[in-house]
Amino acid sequence: MDQDQRQSGSVSISDEAGEAYPPPLGAPFKSYPNRAIRIVLGVMTLIPFGVAVAVFGSIFIAASTASDAPPWFLGDPDTSFNVFLSVCMGIGAFSVSLLAYFLVFIFRSPRVRNEHKALWAIVLFMSNGLGFPVFWYVYFWRDAEQLARSPA
Repeated sequence: MDQDQRQSGSVSISDEAGEAYPPPLGAPFKSYPNRAIRIVLGVMTLIPFGVAVAVFGSIFIAASTASDAPPWFLGDPDTSFNVFLSVCMGIGAFSVSLLAYFLVFIFRSPRVRNEHKALWAIVLFMSNGLGFPVFWYVYFWRDAEQLARSPA
């Protein structure tokens, strides 16, 4: 480590190919996630939509059966509300972090065409749980299969 790196506090490590790691902030993605990571990411894109369906479904069931309490009711109204609020806040934070990952991918990946970047950012921001699985399928699942079939 030379004197300039010690003073600035920035140290970059080189990988096997000799490229700096971590890459600079504006650098495009050089690698593509492997199949297992893509599957886990696909399941993660379904979580916000699945939780929304479960919450609204339980409220609908409680309303349609004329029951005083929805199925997730724990007895004490304060406890039930706190659990419900905690789950909603956790899913909201998870959704925002997934949105941030996808936005970074959109603007740093050469796979997303320049004329589609702003459109995808707006679609993901506005549709959130509905747009995540579509974006994942187009750029992580289908695109990876096409890349595997194309000659290098």
